Amino acid sequence: MDPDIVKESTFKAKFQPEWEKWRDHKWYYPDVGMWWERHVKKNIKQLARQVELERTKTHKIMENHLYEYLYDILKANIPEADKLPAVQKYKAKIVQLHARRRVKILLDTHTRDRMDDEDPSLYHVLKLHKRHDTRKIQQIQDTDGTSHTTFQDIAATFVKHSAKKFGPLEVDPQALTSILQHIRPTDPQKFAAHLARPITTEEVIIASTAGARRKTPGIFGICLEFYITHWKSIQAELMHLLNIFLNKHITAKQKQGSSAFLRAAPVPPDT
Repeated sequence: MDPDIVKESTFKAKFQPEWEKWRDHKWYYPDVGMWWERHVKKNIKQLARQVELERTKTHKIMENHLYEYLYDILKANIPEADKLPAVQKYKAKIVQLHARRRVKILLDTHTRDRMDDEDPSLYHVLKLHKRHDTRKIQQIQDTDGTSHTTFQDIAATFVKHSAKKFGPLEVDPQALTSILQHIRPTDPQKFAAHLARPITTEEVIIASTAGARRKTPGIFGICLEFYITHWKSIQAELMHLLNIFLNKHITAKQKQGSSAFLRAAPVPPDT
């Protein structure tokens, strides 16, 4: 999801009436968690895609219009000296139009790679592709010396290595008893009431303010900009959703988190 999409006036205008419709569907689900997971999140992403498609279509229409006007100027039967100012004017418009579209490329470009007020350029495009290539693991070798190149084999090698490295360790029972003698005992009930308190609006606002922008929390997540931009509309339902987690009303999909990588990797039989 492009974080800029949810902040655009087009998305805002479409979101508010759709949100009222989505709220009416809440009563068809057993709890707000399932309603949010199965209905709201899906429709938010579909709405963002719709706005993105409309923006792309508008961009193409405007681009064709500017190029046609530019060609008409070049073909016009006027002195070359008079063509130059008009050509430069529409050339600047075309550059500006493409610059707005290339902003999305910078979503994965670190700020240190840009100068202040620098417009996205071909440098950022090449930098983005280079960064993707350097992040991707093309080949890995396991402890037996066998090389793997497919995604499944690479993932399985990581799982096997992690299971072996971070597996249970042999512990000396006498040493453990000695350590326990130096640990101050705590009363679990002392903190139970504090941890069971409902999540407050202030806590959510502080957390969202401290969160990094232009990030997406996991493969099923929605960008932070959405929650910040549309906070007034979704505040009541979102607070209800967050607080039902305290009662362990969490859907199976919400429990998965970022484990999709591990699910896609075949786990070796000896782990």
